[in-house]
Amino acid sequence: MIVEIRPARRFEQMAITLFSLAREGKTDKKGIPNPLQMAVIATEFDDVVQFLNPPPAIQRLLFGVLAPLGRMLGYKAIYPHHLEQSVESVEVEPLPDGIRIPVFNP
Repeated sequence: MIVEIRPARRFEQMAITLFSLAREGKTDKKGIPNPLQMAVIATEFDDVVQFLNPPPAIQRLLFGVLAPLGRMLGYKAIYPHHLEQSVESVEVEPLPDGIRIPVFNP
């Protein structure tokens, strides 16, 4: 799958945080951080992405309580040391002949 996000700045920051936490062993087997960390990330990046589980109404209630507690305990949505780490390059296979990626411009 190829995904293009524009503008990508805040999405990139969120992705770096989530992948870095996983690399540091601070997520579960599915790559999900603990509830306090997740609440801080979800509330910071609610303009970028909406998580599907739990349902949005429950998220607002849960994260509204958990995020301030998480921040008070030192959890952050963006960790400067994550942004300073090098990103390993990933080789991507070229698309097969005849396959095109449609561009969506609203």
